[in-house]
This record gives sequence, structure tokens and C-alpha cells, in this order.
Amino acid sequence: MHNGVKPHWPALTKGYIISELTTIGASTRTVLQTYVGQLQYLDLHYTTGNYYNDMDAADSATPAVGEGWQPPLFSTSSWLLIITACVLLFVYDYWSHHYLARLGIPGGSSKPFIGNTLDFFFNKEGIQGYHEKCFARYGKLFGSYLGWRPGVVTADVDLVRLVCIKDFASFTNRRRQPIDNKPFHKALPDLRDDHWKDVRGILSPTFSGSKMKLMAPLINDCLDPMIRKVAKHHEEGKSLQMKDIYGGYLIDAIGNCAFGLTLNSQETENDPFLFNTKDIFNFKFNFTIFVIVFLPFLAPVLNYFGATTFRRSTMNFFENIMDQAVELRRSGAERRLDFLQLMLDAHEKSYLTAEDKEQATEEEKLEEEHRKHMSKKSLTMDELKSQGLVFFLAGYDTSSTTLGFASYLLATNPEVQDKLVNEIDTLAPGRDDVTYENITKMTYLDQVICETLRVYPPAIVAAREASRDYQYQGYTIPEGMEIFISVWQIHHDPELWEDPDKFDPDRFTPEQRENRHPCAWIPFGVGPRNCIGMRFALLQTKMGLVRMLQNFRLETCAETEIPPVLGKFGFLTPANGFKLSAVPRS
Repeated sequence: MHNGVKPHWPALTKGYIISELTTIGASTRTVLQTYVGQLQYLDLHYTTGNYYNDMDAADSATPAVGEGWQPPLFSTSSWLLIITACVLLFVYDYWSHHYLARLGIPGGSSKPFIGNTLDFFFNKEGIQGYHEKCFARYGKLFGSYLGWRPGVVTADVDLVRLVCIKDFASFTNRRRQPIDNKPFHKALPDLRDDHWKDVRGILSPTFSGSKMKLMAPLINDCLDPMIRKVAKHHEEGKSLQMKDIYGGYLIDAIGNCAFGLTLNSQETENDPFLFNTKDIFNFKFNFTIFVIVFLPFLAPVLNYFGATTFRRSTMNFFENIMDQAVELRRSGAERRLDFLQLMLDAHEKSYLTAEDKEQATEEEKLEEEHRKHMSKKSLTMDELKSQGLVFFLAGYDTSSTTLGFASYLLATNPEVQDKLVNEIDTLAPGRDDVTYENITKMTYLDQVICETLRVYPPAIVAAREASRDYQYQGYTIPEGMEIFISVWQIHHDPELWEDPDKFDPDRFTPEQRENRHPCAWIPFGVGPRNCIGMRFALLQTKMGLVRMLQNFRLETCAETEIPPVLGKFGFLTPANGFKLSAVPRS
């Protein structure tokens, strides 16, 4: 030992710790210098080998009662630094989770470090159930925390109108995600400001009414295997899992319309397209999601290694399909009418036809004006791949969910099904009558689909990010904060919808629509940043339902879950799906 004298280890009593922390607060520099000196002395002590001799001696000695606990591994300075760090961490956590309270925004208590994350993802009634309880307690605007990140949740349709339409310039973007999630990093939902505006301007004509008219025959062809499959199930006395029945049809239809792929996932066992598509929507809480929620500062490390929130093999499957399809088109070996070709040709034909202009929404007219002045005329390879993949996956999930719920609602409301069948028999009695023109004439069909989307919206939450401090009714929404729009709560608000849990397609007659708030029905969003693929999603949903009801009557069976137990992670699709019977029409 140094001069044969043991270093003094102060007892870590409560009084000693408090006095030391007080000293740190009063004179941090002096204390740290003292600790550094002690650490240097201990380092020398370790290297001489005397530390272990002292430990052996200490093992045989019994400390006096008043000496307190003797740290076996760390010096006093190390313990004090650890304790100080813990105290500061808890102080930061407390400060962060009271940020909304300091702004005067109401909200319940949050848990240390995780905020309201468990309430979002593991509430027994799902995110929609958590929102319902909070709105009932705090009104139509409340605050919550995802980890340490604060956000505002609203079901105030007047605020939604301001955010999404009138003051859209202050809420143009969605929050930038910390994980790139390649190859989705250039997808339209994730783009910001002028980049988003330019890409949207290029894509918009691809989803015009005239393009939908050209896609309808391709969709209709993909419905033939679905009808054969349903008929086979009936012959074998089997009930139908409607999510799978419609899912196979949609994989074929989107693959054909988007990439020109002739698939047959409906009649092929273990089809890789269907398997990988389902895997995307099989929510798994993995390390990447943990980093996004709790440790976003580690995102650059994950991005460096190409981490995604999805299974890498699944991402590789879709990326390879896109690469092959694009290479085939660019080589000139194949050219056909589909969304991929339309995106590749966007720099040549990025405009609306005269017919499209007559049917154009206000947002599409603004996009047409923007196209005339923008310098960007075509998509990069990354942009093209991202749009194609998002179109494929989003089109599959939203439409299969809507068709599943629509079939369930028709089976449990036979009088509505009878009325819809009468319209179908009048306007489209046969297979070849299912055209774009006839679908647009079916007003009651449109009412049924709209009401289905109201009762069970595929996306129950929409989000925007404030680009400046925003004032609303005495509340301040700071720059950079997310505002979450509770689509579910708006669609089930008794102030907007009488008897909101009742399925009633007559809510969407022309007279009823005129008297309704413009933001009371928003399954595809609203304003300039609404869903660009809305026309296609509605077309394939309506055509699928028409072909089903041309041939079969939908009925409940012993396996039908009434009411369905909704999903809990933001996706409403019931874990048990939609089990129904399809009886051939005589």
C-alpha cells in the first residue's frame, strides 16, 4: 500500500449522500477535481496489486456498526456519479412528462420513461378504446406521451378542418420517422414540403378517373378465381374466412394493375406474395420499434446497418420484384397499361384529360396548376420503388379490411343486403356488366361502402406535424409537435352521427351529405394530403362486393363472431377474421 496506509472509504449513509449531493450542486468543479484525484490514486492502487491483498484482509474483518456499507467494486465518487445521474434522469423524466401540463393541455398521468405507450398498444379495448375514455374525461382535445415525445390528440372537427384544409400550410408534413425503413423511405406519406408536393403532382394523374376506367377490366378478371373458390367452399360445406378470400383477390388485382404481374395467389397453395404481404401486417414489437419509441437517438446506428421495422427477407422479396419489373419495362422488352408504366411515363404524360378535369376535386385542380410550374418531371428509382410498394401494401390491407367488414355488416343486416342486391340486379346483372361506368351509377352501393368505412375506418388515427406555433381556443400547439386526429372517435361521435354504432347506409344520401360537417367522414383523410389512391381502393372494393353478391348471399354461421373483437394495435381487423357462409343465389 502507499506508505502502508489504507485509503479511507466513507460510509454511504443517507446523511453522507445528501451532504455530498449538496456539495456537488454548490461547487461542482471542486468536487469533480477531488473525485478525479481519488480515481487516479485508485488506478495506481489497482496496478500495484495491493487492491486484492486489501480485499482479502477486508473479507476477514467485520465492519463496525457505525461504518455503514462498504462498496466492494466502486469508489465513493463512482457511486455518487451514478446516483447523481439517476436523480437527473428522473428529474428529466418528470420535466418531460409535465410539458403538456405547462402548456395547459389536459391529459392523464403518464408512466415514468414510457409515457402512455402501454395505453396505446396494450389497452384491452385497443387504441380506440383508450381514446374514447380520454375524450369522455377531457373533452375533444387531450395530450399524451409516446415515450418522452408529447403529442396532442383531437376529435374536434373544426380543428381538423383548420389543420387539414384552411391552415394546411402550417401542418403540411407528417413527423419525420427516425428509421429510414428502406425501401419505403421515399414513399409519398413520408415526404415533406416541396418534395412531397412535386412527387404528388407527378403521381396524381395516375389515379384519375380515366385511368380507373382502364383498370376495371383487369380487376374484373381477377375476380373470376374468387367466385370459383367461394363456390368450392360451399360445395365442401366449409365456412369462409372472408379476409383470406378477399385478400387473395386483392393480391392478384393489385399485382396486375400495379406491376403487370399475372399472379394466381387464390388458387396456389402457399403463394409467396400472399405470405409476404400478410407478414408485413403481422405486427411484431421488435428492437427497431423499441428504438423508434424510446431511444430515437440510436436511429442513425440502425439506419447505417439498414434495419427496418419489418422482416428483412420480406423487404428483400418485394424489392426484388420491383427491381425486376422496372428493369423489364426500361429495357423495352415489355410495355403494358398499369400503374408502374404510368409512373415511368409520368414525365411525358403528367396531365389530366378533359374528362378528368370535369371530375377533378379541388385538390386535384391545385395539383394540376402546380405541375405546370414545377421543374421535377419524373421519379427517381428510389421514389418509384417506394410508391409502388406502398401502393401495393396499402391497397391490400385497407380494401381487404373494408370488404371483410362490409360482408359482415351485410350478413348481420339482411334488409340492407336485399336492397343492395336489387340495385346490382338492375344495373349489373352479369359478369361483364361490372364496368367502371356501372359501378359509378350504383348509389346505394356507394352508401353501403361509405357507412362501412364510417363504422370501421381502416386507419383509426391520422397525424400531422406543426411547422410553427399554432393557437387554437387558448391552447398552444408548439412547432414540431404532432397532432393526432382520432378518426374512430369522429366517426362515432353522437354529436355528429345519431346512434353512431348503428349500421345505416341512409346516412349517405345526397340530402344527408349536404347537411354534414365536411370533416365528419374522413376514412381517407381530408384536404391536400388525403389518400391519393382513394379512387382505386373504392373501385376494387366495390367491384369485389358486386361480384360476390351477383353469385352468393352472405349469411352468418356458427363461427361468426358477433360483434367482432377488433384488433388492438391500430389495425381493426379482428384476430379471428370474418367467418361467414356464402349461399349460391338461385
